Order: sequence, then structure tokens, then C-alpha cells
Amino acid sequence: MTAPTTPRRLGRRIFAGLGAAALSTGVLLGGLSTAPTATAAPAPAEQTAASTDIRTAQINLRGLDYYHDAVDGENGTNTLAAVRAFQTDACIEVDGSYGPQTAAAVSAKIKQVQARVGIDQDGSYGTATTEAVRKYQTAKGLKADGIAGPETMRSMGISRTDCEAPTTDERVKKILALAEQQVGIVAGPDAQKFFYGEWSHLDTTNRETGNWCAGFVSWVTSKQLGLHPYNMVGVRHYRAKAEANDEMSFVGQARPGDFAVYDWDNNGVWDHIGIVKTVNGASFTTIEGNTSGPKAKSQVAERNRGTDQGYDVEFIRLK
Repeated sequence: MTAPTTPRRLGRRIFAGLGAAALSTGVLLGGLSTAPTATAAPAPAEQTAASTDIRTAQINLRGLDYYHDAVDGENGTNTLAAVRAFQTDACIEVDGSYGPQTAAAVSAKIKQVQARVGIDQDGSYGTATTEAVRKYQTAKGLKADGIAGPETMRSMGISRTDCEAPTTDERVKKILALAEQQVGIVAGPDAQKFFYGEWSHLDTTNRETGNWCAGFVSWVTSKQLGLHPYNMVGVRHYRAKAEANDEMSFVGQARPGDFAVYDWDNNGVWDHIGIVKTVNGASFTTIEGNTSGPKAKSQVAERNRGTDQGYDVEFIRLK
């Protein structure tokens, strides 16, 4: 069978590093640095205090496996990204600021780790904590790096996410309800909300025709589930996440709320993505962005698809 007449290739532009916009506007870690002003530069003692606080944040976030760079006291992009990642898991405001609320949440998580390894709970990820975690990991047959990452925390019975996750049924209902509200939106100004700026489309010169099917899927799931955008927009990125069993996984049988990804030409290039609405044997319906519909060739529309239509299709499920 020939490929559908309306396939749309996904944009593959990857979102810029976390916090780049914040850095450019002076929203920096913990308020320890601010946007340039006409005031005099901080005195050396103030600079030293700021650097010490940033180093403490880096050490603690590295111990919890959020920060993976040098402990240098510099408030760079990687530090801001680590703070934002922790804030997302802690279900607190994601602003990149290592202020009192974030520092308290980090300390509380470290104390949980310290309690599991049987040492004093001071809330700081120092040498004693690193060594105690390393001994725990060795005893459990885990990678003994002294870092309380996801696998180690799972072994300890500690959740890295402090939000109450919705049930599967609630999640599906919310995803589909929001997706259905968008049906009929055509490429153009009303569809710009799916783009996350220039994040989710390939054609940066013409947003009327830019590819945005993955932007639509990402917008729906992030908007409804409170997830941070996945920093990806191509089907290949969704598939890589599923292959790594990272936040999502491949499933053999689709159900509502899953993602359907398509290879129209059966050539190993995955071209398009949509959200599964209903399933009936080999047939299923989807809600897709950047696809053909009653109003336009590029719009949000419901489509009838199938696993026996001559194109390759896979299904991915959010955890």
C-alpha cells in the first residue's frame, strides 16, 4: 500500500539547554547573582560567599545525581539545569533558584538517604554520606559510586518524585480531554502555542508550514501532566526514550493515551506521531497535529489508522 497522502515529518530541533533564557535575563541561582546593573561590583567577600553557596548546591545536587559537572562555585548553565531538574522532581516552583525552599527540599532528600545508610542526618552530602552510600551500594550489588541516583534510591525505597502521580485512568482522561479540545486548530497563529518558541519545528523561517506534530503531543502531555518538556521533538527522540525505558516504554498493544509513531515508507525513518484515542483490533483512531483534516492539510485532527495499512507503526506509553 502506498504511504498516506498527508504524512508530516517531525521537526527535529532540540530545545536549547535548560535555563538559557533565564541566564540571559539575569534569573540566576539562588539570587546569588543578578542581571548586570549600574551598581558597583560585589566586594571580594561577597563574591566568596556566593561562590561557597553555589559550591554547596553543586555538591549536594551531585550527590543526588542531578549535577554532573565540576564543583567550581560557578553559576553556569549546568548548575541551573540541575536545580531545575531537582525542582521538577520535588514538585516546587521550577525557577532555577537555589533559594530557601529548594535548599530545604534538597536537605530533606539527603536526610532520607542518610537515614537509610544509618548515619547522622545533617542534610549535607559530604564525604561521610558518600562513603556510607558507597558501602550500601557494594552490599546491594549496585554500582559503588557513592551517588544516590535513581537505581540506588529505588533500592532504598526512596522516591525521587514528591508529586502524587495520577492513576492511569486519570492520566488518559486528562491527556485525551486536552487533545480533543485542540481538534480543528490549523497551522498558523493559533497553533503557535504548540511550538515552545522555536523548539518543536524544523522550518524556522515559516511557522505557517513548520513541522509541529511532536510539538502538539509534547504540549498536550506537558500541559496536562505537569511534566517538564522532554527537550526533544522528533520521533527518534521519543523512541530513544522508550528504548532506554526512560519515562516511557514500547508496548505491543495500544490503548487510549499511548503515542503512535509512524514510518510511512518502512525505511527505518520514523516520520510522524499522534495520540491514540480508541482501539479496535488492528484499527485505531488518533488525535494528531500537523496532519490533514476537514479544515486544512495541516491541522489538529482525528485520524483513522491501523496496524495493517502498509506502513510501520509502534506504540509508546508514558509511565
